[in-house]
Amino acid sequence: MTMTSRMGSEPQSMMEMWSYAARAASGSVCAMPGPGVLGSVIVGGGTLGALTIYDNTAASGTAFLTITGPSAGHTYFFNTIMDRGASVQAAAATNIVVTYRM
Repeated sequence: MTMTSRMGSEPQSMMEMWSYAARAASGSVCAMPGPGVLGSVIVGGGTLGALTIYDNTAASGTAFLTITGPSAGHTYFFNTIMDRGASVQAAAATNIVVTYRM
């Protein structure tokens, strides 16, 4: 994103900062502990299994999305507002990194 300064016409750079949570085992991880923006889910490898994402701080309630066949080395981009937080339930020991902003 490029912005123009009020003081001149030189473009100013603006960098978005993201937090992350990582997991390399089966089970659930609270990836975002409260309301915010879910940025992406990065699949690094491991034992690949379905990933279910919940708009919640626990892996319960209505699922936001299930990635049934995640691919190693793939990044799934969302940039989506989550009202309660975000949790990811991994069916297998999949290495994942979840990016978010609060």
